[in-house]
Amino acid sequence: MLTLQTPVPDIRDIAQMLEQLLKKQAYKERFAIKRGQTIISVPVQDIAYFFSRDKISYIKTHDGKEYYLSMSLGEIEKCVSPDMFFRATRQLIVSYPAISRINVWWNGKLKLDIRPEHPTTEIIISREKVAGFKAWLGE
Repeated sequence: MLTLQTPVPDIRDIAQMLEQLLKKQAYKERFAIKRGQTIISVPVQDIAYFFSRDKISYIKTHDGKEYYLSMSLGEIEKCVSPDMFFRATRQLIVSYPAISRINVWWNGKLKLDIRPEHPTTEIIISREKVAGFKAWLGE
């Protein structure tokens, strides 16, 4: 019950609190990977990138281990933090620590060198994604 002594919250404060709650969307902190009869827990900090090959998704860790994942890259993109991961191409979601070099490419594109190396030869950020990629980097 509100009394004259109870301050009425400002609508801007309420809007700010709601915005903060919405931003704190629950993102995965680890992925449970089934390998034979065991389950391995892979923390997202250990993941260099997610990639797709022959319509199958994989995790590649910073130490070079590769795990099969029973999710599509679209599903993965929704459950990992956009602060940590960027959808570089249709086949790749990369973490910042995995990027070893960013090269300016022709026609306004960017070429990424990542570690551990990706199974494809080149990772090209399209012109349409360059602005979002640069914003993600903090530029």
